[in-house]
Amino acid sequence: MKIKSFITAAILGATLALGSITANATTKDTVKPSIKGVTTKTVYIGQTFQPLKGVSAYDKVDGNLSNKIKVTGKYNLKKAGTYTLVYSVKDKAKNTRVIKRKLIVKQLNVTLKQKSQYFKAKGGFGTLTIAPAKTKLKIAQLASKKWMKTTSGKWVKDGFIGNYVYLNKQTTLYNKVNGKKSSTLNGGIYHVSKTTENGWIHVSVGWIKSGEFVDSYIDYGNKAKQQEIIKTVNKERAKEGRKALKENPMLTKIAIIKSMDMAKNHYFSHYSPVYGSFDTILRQANYKYYYAGENIATGQRTAADFMNSWMNSSGHRANILNANFKEIGVGVVENIPNAQMPTYGTQEFGSRY
Repeated sequence: MKIKSFITAAILGATLALGSITANATTKDTVKPSIKGVTTKTVYIGQTFQPLKGVSAYDKVDGNLSNKIKVTGKYNLKKAGTYTLVYSVKDKAKNTRVIKRKLIVKQLNVTLKQKSQYFKAKGGFGTLTIAPAKTKLKIAQLASKKWMKTTSGKWVKDGFIGNYVYLNKQTTLYNKVNGKKSSTLNGGIYHVSKTTENGWIHVSVGWIKSGEFVDSYIDYGNKAKQQEIIKTVNKERAKEGRKALKENPMLTKIAIIKSMDMAKNHYFSHYSPVYGSFDTILRQANYKYYYAGENIATGQRTAADFMNSWMNSSGHRANILNANFKEIGVGVVENIPNAQMPTYGTQEFGSRY
């Protein structure tokens, strides 16, 4: 036992001795730190640019130096051109790494795919003139929800007209802008005759200060699943010798609204606690029909799941194959906050006068 103890002590002693030798050694740090993520960046006029986003610095001795990076150089996000930025970082030994970066600011040119309206403010406020499809625009600023500001100062969103507004609950009605309350307006779709730059909306019975434009609802739908459902509907109709249904943009918006309404208001029915029977919202949207129908479903994950559910139900199948219908709109919404189910799907069918 004594021998073992002696050997252990000798090993520990050697370790301590080596440690003291290492501690006493001195070397000079001559290695420059590294900077990563400084590559050529291209942005469009009006976009934001964060010079340090995605950029990091590291030194073998000092570790992470990302918070020590300095950026110099001027650039103008409102003017097209190529700008040079200089990134530099210094470690504790004063070794300095310097890297140059090109920032390319381009003019964004857009050709409208659909007829769209100009507004004084984004979101559909401050009604101005209509721009026809294929209008070429120079964009000065890009904003959320696909809004664009032209170099002339007008706001536009491809396909957005803003002539209908949807209320998902009762709202206050005013006799004029900043005026007194005159009554209340029930939920539903209402025709918009005018909007002001500061957010007032005029409908046939007065002014309101809330509501989402029907055009906006197109952004909430899963377009890929909606198109796949329409494609499958027409395949099933072809099998039975029925004519294909054409997609109607208003029916698509209404279908998305219906799906959103079910998700937000926690119900599953053709009767909405907000606007009543499904055909009410069709009439409010001035969809003048002589035949109309609606299919709804919830919980399905894929377009095929939705179609299988509807085709395996006699009533839903009858709507899909109904020879009296000429148009269709489909709305699939997913992962809506506080909804009871992960997905909601709606098919709106119709034939207009």
